[in-house]
Amino acid sequence: MPSFNILGEAIRQMIKISDAEMEDFFELCTERTFRSKEFLSEQGSAANEIFFITKGLTRSLISNLPRVTPDRLMMKIKKNLASQRTQRK
Repeated sequence: MPSFNILGEAIRQMIKISDAEMEDFFELCTERTFRSKEFLSEQGSAANEIFFITKGLTRSLISNLPRVTPDRLMMKIKKNLASQRTQRK
């Protein structure tokens, strides 16, 4: 079992939990590492995981746009940013 010291400390600050309960919880956990710009979940997929971020940075994008893939949305955002930069000059 990976070391979940940071997560354990955070949990203990929020709730009272025994060592045995903490061990049972950690048995269900898996430590994962993500690369830069990798998605934790995709639009349209059911969320069936909980992520506890112990190091790094995440961004959330909430969209109600129909049929817009993350790649297309990022291209539109980059295009708009480039247009704004050009207008400032």
